[in-house]
Amino acid sequence: MSGHTRILGILAACLILSACGDPVTDAARDITDARVDGRIGGDAVIWTGDGPVHVDPAPGHDPEGATAFRAGSLTKVFTQLAILRLVDEGRLDLDQSLASVRPGFNAAWAEAVTLRQLLTFSAGLPGEISDDPLNGVVLDSEGRGLAFMDGLVEPGPETGPGERTRYSNLSYFHLGAVIEAVTGLAYAEAVSQLVIEPLGLRDTGYGGPADGQEGRAGGYVLAETGRELVSDHPVEQRYASGGMHVSVRDLATTSQALVVPGFLSAGSLDEYFTQFGRPGGENPAFVEAGGHVPGFANGWIISREPVFAVAVLNNVLSEDPREVVALTRRMAGRLGAPVETGERYRPTTTDGWTFVETPEAIPARAFLPAALDFIAALQAGDAEDQTRAYTALVELTPDALTGEERNEMRDVAAFYRGIFDRFGPFHIVAWREDGDRLLVFLEGDTGERAIHLGFEADADAPARVETISLGTYGFRP
Repeated sequence: MSGHTRILGILAACLILSACGDPVTDAARDITDARVDGRIGGDAVIWTGDGPVHVDPAPGHDPEGATAFRAGSLTKVFTQLAILRLVDEGRLDLDQSLASVRPGFNAAWAEAVTLRQLLTFSAGLPGEISDDPLNGVVLDSEGRGLAFMDGLVEPGPETGPGERTRYSNLSYFHLGAVIEAVTGLAYAEAVSQLVIEPLGLRDTGYGGPADGQEGRAGGYVLAETGRELVSDHPVEQRYASGGMHVSVRDLATTSQALVVPGFLSAGSLDEYFTQFGRPGGENPAFVEAGGHVPGFANGWIISREPVFAVAVLNNVLSEDPREVVALTRRMAGRLGAPVETGERYRPTTTDGWTFVETPEAIPARAFLPAALDFIAALQAGDAEDQTRAYTALVELTPDALTGEERNEMRDVAAFYRGIFDRFGPFHIVAWREDGDRLLVFLEGDTGERAIHLGFEADADAPARVETISLGTYGFRP
């Protein structure tokens, strides 16, 4: 979420940094440094078009990079590839409607939504089936999700198809059902026949044995007492959006198949490089994917100009799971990818933002006065006011707080204050709704950086904010 892209070649990077070693060596050193610093665990791979695969496994993992990790949203790549293979076989057309390939799905809105819009997150569908992301797809006794998805008429689109992009796991649940409807196979079987077997992947599959068994990485968070296993739950319900496992060895193999026509036709290969929220993209030179589930944070970038791929599968989460995204982008930049994390995203009406001259122009919500007071306190820079404003935002009474709770309020306020003090000042310029959240976009004076704050109210107490989320734009890793 940290920005658009621009061309940055190896020569330019060398001139800026005044030093430049071998790009693969430098990128590999990034992995080693991140592991030594404790910022990541897991395995990583660098693949180049004219050289061997560089694999850097974690201690105890397979030295050839065969250890399997929960893929999280990297599953979507395999869903995309299965759809594009069906297009190449003449069994699907990306511009046909969802209704045309799902005869058992009787939602009126399915007539207006196309497969391309589902692929590019522009169908207008919400992110999940419900507020609980664990409420995924219920598979039948044969491991199929089609019947469940055909009965899931709601939730439908919240915006008009094609009007804006919004990351949606639900869109990929529907694509999984499309694959089942067209092939007559369960999603796992279809992806195996369409993608895994033709590519010769050896460590990739759907669901499977519990993490921590031989050949499978467990997912951990770093706690005061050491590593704590947090991936002891099933993933099959994440279906075509997040239900697979994969190794860095197989990601390298898959990357190689996606830089030249063969596995996909030239047309489908171009389509692939316009996916992941890039509707209307004109054959970009690289594509980036990520995945984050409990205990895992993964990143994968494939570039075809120049030709290479980098992937990091991380199963030991530090305080910031976005470190993996930053690491893969840093590595890709060293290898000459047209990705530059310093150039930031700017809000547009197409993405659903409404620009405002003053904060008062944001439509009223019960919690909005407290939210604006918190932002004003962050802008003013007074620590006590910020703690007070945050406490009021979550509707806690200062006098009733325990000492531990006061420290927690102070720590949260200090976190946001650090961002405003170090990178601000920031000023409100736009707002938009994201499901039940209100997003407020703030720009810095220099135009180099921006943030958004997301406020979600307690369902039972609309004046109380239950969660606050932070998005950053233009911040270098």
